[in-house]
Amino acid sequence: MMESNPFKVKLFELIFTILEIVFSWPGFGTNSQISTECFSILGSRLQANTQGPLSVRRKHALQYLLNFKSSCKTFSSTLGLLKCSSVISSSCDHQIAGLSRECLGREWELTPDEKENKVRYNEGIGYMVQLFLENSTEDKADLLDLVISELDIVVKGQQEDQEKVFQTFTKTTLPTVYRITLSHLVAYQQTIATDKENAFPVLTTSIAHFSTLISYIKVVNSRTILKSALVSGQKFLDNFLSLGLPLLGDMITSSYIDVQVLLKKIQSSTRYLHHVTC
Repeated sequence: MMESNPFKVKLFELIFTILEIVFSWPGFGTNSQISTECFSILGSRLQANTQGPLSVRRKHALQYLLNFKSSCKTFSSTLGLLKCSSVISSSCDHQIAGLSRECLGREWELTPDEKENKVRYNEGIGYMVQLFLENSTEDKADLLDLVISELDIVVKGQQEDQEKVFQTFTKTTLPTVYRITLSHLVAYQQTIATDKENAFPVLTTSIAHFSTLISYIKVVNSRTILKSALVSGQKFLDNFLSLGLPLLGDMITSSYIDVQVLLKKIQSSTRYLHHVTC
C-alpha cells in the first residue's frame, strides 16, 4: 500500500508537481506541437485513440491522470493530482468537482511533514474549496448554502440534528475557507447584472449570506478573517450600490416590506464593519 511506503508517497507528489509546472508553463499552452505530443503520450496509457483534435487528447490525458485518485492515499499526493489535473481541464469539470468534494469530506491522517507545514495544508484545503465551487455544475446558490452551513458548524458548534459534510472545515482552516467563500459570494452577487430574471432572488440570497459571514467576526477573534471581511466587504457593498440598490428602487412600491427587510439586514452588517474599523 502506498500509505505505508514513504518513497512511493514522495514519488507521486513529485510527479504531480512536475506535471503541474509543465502544464502551467506559458510555452506549453502556446505551442500546440508540445501540448499535443504530451497529451498523446499520456492518453496512450489509456489505450485510447491518440489521434484527433487537441481537445480530445487533452480529455484522454486528464482521464489518465484522474485514474490515479484511488492510488493517492495522502493529502499531499491528492492535492498534487488535483493541481495538475485542474491546469489542463476545461471549466466545470464534474470529476474534479467530485474529487474536491470527496477530499473535503475526508478525515485525513496527516504525515509528519504535513503536520509540520500547517500553512500548506490550510492553503490546500482552500484550493480544494475553490475547485469545488468553480467546477461543480450545481446551482451556485446551493453550493454557497452548503459551504456556509458547514462554516456555521465550525463557528457556532454542531447541533444534534446536524451532519457535518466537510470534515476538513475546522477552526484551523476557517480563515482560508472564509476568504474564498466571501470572494465567491461577491462573484455570485455580480450575476445580478446578467441574470435579470433571477436578480431579486440572487440579491436576497447574497445579502443573507453576507450577513451570516460578517456575523462570524463577532464570534471568532481572528485578524485574518477580519481582513477578508473588510476587503471583500468593500467589494460587496460597491456591487450593492451599483447593482442592488437600483433593483430595490424599482421594487419599493410593489414590495416595500421585502425591500425594507433587505436594507435593514445589510445596514446591520455595514454598521458592524464600520464599528470594528473605528
